Amino acid sequence: MEEQLETNNLSSASVESFSSSTSESLQRSGEIVICPEDEKSYSLSKKFIEELEKKKEEVETYNEREKNLTVASNILFEKSESIKDVKKRTGGKNTQQRSLFYPFCHLAVRVDNAPVLKPHTREFATKNFNSSHITSPFKLMRFIGYNPEVVVKNLTKALEFAILLTTGNLVLIYDYNSETHHELQGHRNRIVSTSTDAKGNWIASSDIGPDSSVIIWDAIRCFPVHVIWEFNKTGCHFVKLSPCAKYLVTIVKKINKPNILMISIWEWVHGEECPDVSVEINTDEFGSFKKVDFCYEKCEFLVVTTEKRVIFLTFEEVDSKKMLTFHYPTGLPQKNRKQIGLFNDSVFIRYSHMAITGTTTGQAVIWSDMSWNFFDKEPVRKACNKKNAFLNVQLDRYSIEQIFSIDDQVVTLNSKGMIFFYNQRLCVLHVIKALRGCNPAVNISFHLKKRSIEGSSLLVGESSKNKKKRARRGRDHTTSYIKNNKIDDLEKLHKEIKCWKKKEEIFDTRDFVATTTTGDIVYVNFSHDAVKFILRNQLKGVTCMDTHPNRDILCLGTDCGKLLQYDFTKKEVIMCKNLPLEDVVAKELGTITEDDTEINYIMGYVTDLKYEQGGHRLACGMKSGDVWLLNETDFNTIVRIPRTTFPIVKIVFSRMNEYFAYYDTYAHLILMNNKNDLPDYIGKIRPHSKPIADIAFSSKDDVYYLYTLGLDRYFVEYVVSECDRLGFIKINVYFRMELLGKGTCLYPDPSSRMTMLMFTETGKCRFINLETMHIYRTVQGPLLPNGVTYVKSLALPNQTECLLFVSHNEMGLLKCPVDGNPYKWVSHAAVSEEIEQVAIANHGKYVFCKGKNEYITMWEINIMPLNALEALGGKGGDPFSTLLAADPCAPSLEDVQELFFYCQVAHRGQYNEKAFESSDVIGACDVPSAFRALGYFMTDYEGLQSVRISYEKCFL
Repeated sequence: MEEQLETNNLSSASVESFSSSTSESLQRSGEIVICPEDEKSYSLSKKFIEELEKKKEEVETYNEREKNLTVASNILFEKSESIKDVKKRTGGKNTQQRSLFYPFCHLAVRVDNAPVLKPHTREFATKNFNSSHITSPFKLMRFIGYNPEVVVKNLTKALEFAILLTTGNLVLIYDYNSETHHELQGHRNRIVSTSTDAKGNWIASSDIGPDSSVIIWDAIRCFPVHVIWEFNKTGCHFVKLSPCAKYLVTIVKKINKPNILMISIWEWVHGEECPDVSVEINTDEFGSFKKVDFCYEKCEFLVVTTEKRVIFLTFEEVDSKKMLTFHYPTGLPQKNRKQIGLFNDSVFIRYSHMAITGTTTGQAVIWSDMSWNFFDKEPVRKACNKKNAFLNVQLDRYSIEQIFSIDDQVVTLNSKGMIFFYNQRLCVLHVIKALRGCNPAVNISFHLKKRSIEGSSLLVGESSKNKKKRARRGRDHTTSYIKNNKIDDLEKLHKEIKCWKKKEEIFDTRDFVATTTTGDIVYVNFSHDAVKFILRNQLKGVTCMDTHPNRDILCLGTDCGKLLQYDFTKKEVIMCKNLPLEDVVAKELGTITEDDTEINYIMGYVTDLKYEQGGHRLACGMKSGDVWLLNETDFNTIVRIPRTTFPIVKIVFSRMNEYFAYYDTYAHLILMNNKNDLPDYIGKIRPHSKPIADIAFSSKDDVYYLYTLGLDRYFVEYVVSECDRLGFIKINVYFRMELLGKGTCLYPDPSSRMTMLMFTETGKCRFINLETMHIYRTVQGPLLPNGVTYVKSLALPNQTECLLFVSHNEMGLLKCPVDGNPYKWVSHAAVSEEIEQVAIANHGKYVFCKGKNEYITMWEINIMPLNALEALGGKGGDPFSTLLAADPCAPSLEDVQELFFYCQVAHRGQYNEKAFESSDVIGACDVPSAFRALGYFMTDYEGLQSVRISYEKCFL
């Protein structure tokens, strides 16, 4: 605040001091007296005046930037609160408007001598976070589907009902009670691992790919507090936070050695850029990595599980030097090694010296630093992590996939989805054979807070009438169903499980969240013996989508011929119907059995969906080359159009739905007349030697034209009415647009009907005059590594025309008219991989995005940050000056002017006595030379075009 006030005083003083000439003002102020006789003093005063002149320019530039910042802030606060409200809320103090525009930055937090970090409450933090979300052009509103490869974490506490999941490059905290979410945005690639501390206050996440990072989040404020940037180019494959949130474990693959894993431990609260200790293991010797677990009571103890070995690590500090001690346990019999199987998961048993490991054969290996007899005497001994195997127990007949230590219980989950509860002596307490109404569980996560016994305990096999009477007597200790801590007869175990209903024993445990084989997430309320669905994976196998132009409906196509209508306001599927593929296949190919999976896959795979402009019909493109025209209300088939045998890529309707066209992967273009109830076939053509990049309709004087852009660099025009009259597709104009580059997409210019916008793979935007069929202008498009592949107008009511564009995995907004201004576009990494489908809903208010995976995200569009960004850039040529200043080696404006005038002088000859008159025009033949001198090397095609234009001008 003080710096800003000083800057304002400086600007006001500088304006007053430079109101008259610089020398006169300095002489009046009495600071410097210029003496012409003294050359030394004169030179010093001149130097001082020059410095003040430079300072004046800097102050004027700063004032101009502050003015732009104020305009940008006013635009941002247009819908939220005015500047007067801000001053009133802050007590009339001068606030920094800069922080209102710039997005949040990643901060590194240093906490000294604080093993347990305590963040703020989520209600207060979430309110502030959402109020400042006006600086983002896209806000996540819905997510359909999640990444099941990343384990779902349970964040449920006493009064908070939340789970942690991921979708693409987003970390989501989903409140399943209120059905709201908080997104954590910061990763550029697909997230592969997440972790939380014991209290659920801190979250760690990692991704793999270029610009990968490991981010520590404040789960209460939904804000990043520490970022570990790309310390390994392959990315971090696994992260684990300690229960106290003080330590972080990362596991990465070594560069050029994928069989070497590097395990690193970070004290991340110190904000260091390098790990404290690291160690390498060879997967050829140890097997593939499985899991890492911390000791709950002493977080310096770790256990690493691989397929062939279990390793105990101890992080300690000896003589002010941090070390990581290895311990390979012994005690496993080599003869029974095959009987034990491969290791799956390990965990420290709470409040004891033991650790337990589950194997693929259903056995459990017990590790400890004390003998078994000592546990009966309950000795008090200092904890040690040098544990060895002294017992292996056959707990299950199936593979133990996960093992947990919750309170005084040991919980296992096998490959069949059965959940076993044991006490610490591995006596069976309870078994959940299957979740009611659900598929088998593949992952479970318990609540973070222990539930009280009163009013929440469950009596095994007892009626609800006797539960209250039994609970009043107090908790009984569960008897041992398996003697000597071993299971020799599995049949006897199952008989005892069936007889548990006859025993009246109290059993209580925490509620948990389970993930099933079909991707459903369910909440198991153990106290009420109920299972509730949190998220259903109803949209499995989604391949394409489109939104209804007048209703809040998202239509989805799948890979099995199923179409779904999803109401994104009610968050439910309102209609699901299969295409009548069996009748078609039976007529054309005869009887098809279930073994003919390839034919069923090709016939039922939906590749593209497109609604008419009014939304009365839906066109459905298939991988088999068929196009189904359906009724939008009930998906009843109107007609099937089998005109090609290659997969359909894109379907486009004209402005009044009179015609529609589509093309396939083999560059076949099909044109249809849609004026009648049943569409009429006009023609089919293959206009390009390479695949078609895009097609678009346009109209001139109520006459429809169709344009195609191919990867062979040709731009083709068709007169639709003439093709309809002739009964076949006739090419009107065939023009090559590029010599080396390739066009990626087409879209009619919203500001001019006679112009078509063409975006190239190099990021350029070319303006095509549809009357003369030539490129008359080229501007810089969005400066992204990949070219723009999709463009569509938002058509926002009472708003400036904006274009939605897609480039690889980024989605952005481009303000019209397109003039190359770098401050008129903004982008956002919407998915982790390449974007395949985009659909705009509710007249440009929402946009749906689907990547290569099955995850679909719904974003709310906000153009206020784009308006603020344009105001921040300035007017005239100020926004474009940043393009020249980006490179320190770029030519200055004086160099450009000198080259410009040199091109005019070069044609005058050596002994020309005529007076030279400078102008702002140079010959077109000099353009390639001038550009090469500036460092821009024009293509041969651009050079030939400029020379051809200059020759034509000379002859004219």
